[in-house]
Amino acid sequence: MSRRRSAAVLVATALTVVSAACGGDGDDPASAPSSTTTTTVAEQVTTREVTFVDPSRGTDAVPARDLPAHDDRTLETLLVQPAVGGGPFPLVVLAHGLEARGSDLEERARALAEAGYLVALPTFPLSSRPTAEASDLVNQPADVSFVIDSVLELAADPADPLADLIDPERIAVAGHSLGGLTVLGAAYNSCCRDERVDAVIAAAAVEVPFPDGTYDGRPATPLLVVHGGRDDVIPFDEGAAVFAAAFPPAYFLQLPTADHDSMLVRQNPRYDEDLADITDRTLIAFLDRYLREDADALDGLQASIEATGLATFEERPAG
Repeated sequence: MSRRRSAAVLVATALTVVSAACGGDGDDPASAPSSTTTTTVAEQVTTREVTFVDPSRGTDAVPARDLPAHDDRTLETLLVQPAVGGGPFPLVVLAHGLEARGSDLEERARALAEAGYLVALPTFPLSSRPTAEASDLVNQPADVSFVIDSVLELAADPADPLADLIDPERIAVAGHSLGGLTVLGAAYNSCCRDERVDAVIAAAAVEVPFPDGTYDGRPATPLLVVHGGRDDVIPFDEGAAVFAAAFPPAYFLQLPTADHDSMLVRQNPRYDEDLADITDRTLIAFLDRYLREDADALDGLQASIEATGLATFEERPAG
């Protein structure tokens, strides 16, 4: 799928997502992981590939691609964690965009893991490549909750390498593009709100309607919005609207020279190391403030970001 077509599909989906069930709130784990495939260690980060299977929800058929329906939802998930001792670590679920895969955001996950976070990178069953079926967005907030369930279940298993390494009281969700739409739904929409979420990061995202839900009465869960000024998929003004609609505390990292993902996805030919570094520093400071309750984590961040001449940082703190 071309970038232009991806943009058209994503925008169309944002305007018409009104027809499928969103799923539950994640309080009842449906399944343990079905398999563990690979574990590798590099420098200060460990990566592990697991497969989580939710038998309580199905996956729709995609007739245009001759894909049949399935009775379950399978989420291949890359876990990235600090390789050094310590823990329990806060958990971050990081959701990919349309026609992407969880591993496309591994660079960002490694930066977070080096800062002391355990990051889960699910690959959604249908919106990932090669299928790139954007309409499956309505099922993805429940996927995020199911991944939280499943990772916490691993941490509760004394025989698992994750045993006692995750703090279930410190959980964030983050997403890029369609993944950002997903986590905004999972955190703020009444259709599928997961009360365990303590902080939200939405990059290149917009709020869209979900079936049987509304953003009215949204919680004041801390939000960080990240958006590029040259985004040709989701216009910058849409990110600004997400920031404006949020209750404090809310923050907005604005990257005037970034496109839809040049500050996040290394596979982008226009990937910019300087913008990625600014993004990583901002994400870590935000998570330190709201998952680690470090009251000083954001001090001086605005000045240091704006000193680069590459970004601005708008703050609307609580109180």
